[in-house]
Amino acid sequence: MVGVEETTLPCLASPEDQVSVAAVHGRPEVINVWASWCPPCRREAPMLEAAHRAAGDRILFLGIDSRDTRAAALQFLDASGVTYPQVFDSAGTFASRLRPPFLPYTLVVDASGHVVYRWIGELTPDRLQYGLSRLEAAAHG
Repeated sequence: MVGVEETTLPCLASPEDQVSVAAVHGRPEVINVWASWCPPCRREAPMLEAAHRAAGDRILFLGIDSRDTRAAALQFLDASGVTYPQVFDSAGTFASRLRPPFLPYTLVVDASGHVVYRWIGELTPDRLQYGLSRLEAAAHG
């Protein structure tokens, strides 16, 4: 991804598995940095899950649980029904490289690894749709 160093983080549910966050996975991505203690993060999670389900395999959704406890994050994901992949950034290392002033923070990355949209704060359906439309524009541009 442009502007983000390669970062490897453990999977939230299976910490023995490592995921390269900054690697281009060959398809567009929506990366959401969140925490279970963050009310806006909790409110936007169902919308992100619905978008993930609607996108199917066309777009990779990835959650980065930041500055949180694994137990609280897993409990929240289970209760909210979020199913897309999640990694664990307990120290907030990834988030600190991005320098958002607060959570949540969302990046939309095209298939070549360029950030085409970023949003600091709670996503609304319109903001998420705009970010996803930037992927379509990048693919045809």
